[in-house]
Amino acid sequence: MKETDPALVKLQIDLFWVAHSSKRSPHELFQLQPGRFVMWHIKDMDRDKKYTELGHGTIDYTKIMPDMSLGGMQYYFVEQGDYFKTSPFQSITDSAAYVKKKLNKWV
Repeated sequence: MKETDPALVKLQIDLFWVAHSSKRSPHELFQLQPGRFVMWHIKDMDRDKKYTELGHGTIDYTKIMPDMSLGGMQYYFVEQGDYFKTSPFQSITDSAAYVKKKLNKWV
């Protein structure tokens, strides 16, 4: 990243995998590369480190979303991995409800 032009090279961040495996928090990554994370993948993780519906897991997006400007977010994608507590349609319904209730004030 140090050898790329920030005006030309932008990043896509998967916040599930940052929470799952990174030694750095999203905030720390945004501080290292401010304005470059234009696309965010928003997923939640249960205690077993598996996918779960937004708001049902361990990732606190109410603490990450205020960094939208710092990170450079222009687009976000709400995702659900291959693990569903009920059904894919109920999972996206639950995740969409969480976005509307908890995250809409930032997006």
